[in-house]
Amino acid sequence: MSTTISSNRLMIQLTRIFGHANALDEENAIFLEDLSVRTWRSAVREVISNVPLDMQDQGGNYDQYYAWYWEFLEREWAKVPAEKQDVVVGGNPSADHLHPRHLAKLYEILTFLAHGLTHQDRPALSELTAQVENKGFFKSNTGGDDGGVRNQLVFIAIGWLTMLFEPNLSPQNGSISVQPTLDTKGQIMSSDIFDTISATLSETRGIPLHQLLKHFGTLIPTEFWTHRHTNNWAPDTFSEQIVVSCINYRTLYRIAGIKLEFTSSASLHLDFDERTKTIKIFQYPSFCMMVASGISSTEIVDSQHYAYLNRLFQDYLRGNMVEMSDQDRTESNKSHEKIDIRAFYLEILMSYRLIFGQNRGSWKLFSSHHKKRNFSDPLLLRLCAKNCRKEMTYSESFIPQPKPQYSVRKDFAFFGERLVHLQRFVIEQDPGDFWTLWYDKRDILRYYTFWAVIWVGGVSLLLSLAQNVIGILQLRSSKNGTG
Repeated sequence: MSTTISSNRLMIQLTRIFGHANALDEENAIFLEDLSVRTWRSAVREVISNVPLDMQDQGGNYDQYYAWYWEFLEREWAKVPAEKQDVVVGGNPSADHLHPRHLAKLYEILTFLAHGLTHQDRPALSELTAQVENKGFFKSNTGGDDGGVRNQLVFIAIGWLTMLFEPNLSPQNGSISVQPTLDTKGQIMSSDIFDTISATLSETRGIPLHQLLKHFGTLIPTEFWTHRHTNNWAPDTFSEQIVVSCINYRTLYRIAGIKLEFTSSASLHLDFDERTKTIKIFQYPSFCMMVASGISSTEIVDSQHYAYLNRLFQDYLRGNMVEMSDQDRTESNKSHEKIDIRAFYLEILMSYRLIFGQNRGSWKLFSSHHKKRNFSDPLLLRLCAKNCRKEMTYSESFIPQPKPQYSVRKDFAFFGERLVHLQRFVIEQDPGDFWTLWYDKRDILRYYTFWAVIWVGGVSLLLSLAQNVIGILQLRSSKNGTG
């Protein structure tokens, strides 16, 4: 059963429910409204996981990840300015409570947008907005110029559906924008990912969504993925191995002085700023688990059942083949036909294990630095502050077994370039003092050689000192004997 069919049935059932809601007493009406929220949540879960409603494992381990997502959506929706919320059918909720019918409408809009991204050929933001409006999700225009607000709301919803960027909930009139990453002082942090943080609606009108994302920057790291199936790649880069001892958090912090900065944008994950020695970490691993738990599009015979994230990524990756040769473009295009978007989000999960979970000193250091921090996603602390071998999340997501080093080409097709950049920076650091050398395990052979020299030299020094003491005692004894 395809996503479209099951969701259409859902719409018919809820239409019947609300068609009779006015004839029911208040208690039953509240029950039906709560039921609609749960039902539309299931529909959102279907389009994200790419698993039909009747095949979903309700009550399983994945419920905890979706429970976080529902809280995230409702918390973010509550932050949207009232004048924007009021555009959506259902009215403006009070400041301290989101009405169930209003929440149901939010989930319904997200489901509708996901279907549009899935089944339309490279839709533009303005086209998606018009379809949402034609479906009756927005109130009729009362004369004010709220078309810009409607486009802004759809752009915000796309940010929540992909987690590739954190949408600005209060952009300037007539524009859309992403939320920049701020440091602890509230200053905008530099980034090699975003070229700009805003765009006017007039300049984006009619532009396909994947091109709109490119307008903001490299929201999907694609260089390795685009070229790894072609002849146009650099062997010296792709042959590199990511070594755990060089890139774990203990080494990053103790040797290179690198700090962590948590981000709500998956596109910024592992973005490293050499100037400030700061690396960004995506703080919502539950969303990665939600996507990773689904059925890939290549496993489904029904062509209508196609994940919206797969479609968006496929369009984005194909857009990177403009400068390729015809042969390389053909080979890369074949690889894109088999793209499984789970790989992108699985790499994020694998990077938590690579940097934190595989090394005892690293996850203990993360725990000591951030155990008192109130992360909105509790899974982050589990993945970064625990031994990866004791965390079931990795086995649930079918991530390969941990190993001391990883292939850039095979294991990190999306994030390999960022990991290589980070590793090269760490390797170039020279220990500046004895204590830095004490913690330096980047080269295990050199580390144990250092300790072997310490032990052998220390033992030799003690033996020499002991011999000197014994010689002095013998000399005194002989003098006393002759005296």
